[in-house]
Amino acid sequence: MDRNELNAKNERSRADLAAFTASLDDGALATDVGGGWTVAMALAHTAFWDLHVASQWRRRGDRPTPAEWADEAADFVNDGLDPLLAAIPAADAVRLALAAAEEVDALVEALSDVSVDAVRAENRGWLVDAWEHRAEHIAQANRGLGRS
Repeated sequence: MDRNELNAKNERSRADLAAFTASLDDGALATDVGGGWTVAMALAHTAFWDLHVASQWRRRGDRPTPAEWADEAADFVNDGLDPLLAAIPAADAVRLALAAAEEVDALVEALSDVSVDAVRAENRGWLVDAWEHRAEHIAQANRGLGRS
């Protein structure tokens, strides 16, 4: 995937996220989507991971250092976050998801091709392909809402 396609997919997923969240009311945000999560929790989870990736890029700048980025701990992080995600007010989860998507996509768009290629070579495409993670959780929420 070339950089223009990557940036377009991330941008499209931000637009999809904005359209999806605009369609939600308080009842929809409180809907169970499985695994003990609500729609709002799925959005807060998405916000966290976009912010996590943005933090990685802010701290390291445009230096490809994927070997230092531990992704095997993701399941433990997710499990530990669940109580915090549940405590975030639904409207704040929406706001955070939209702002985090915008931030991480801007950082990814500014990266050099060397950095993008390096993280992909290390099977850490999730550090640049934010659209995939967002799409996964929008689909999860839509299934929970009976919209799939």
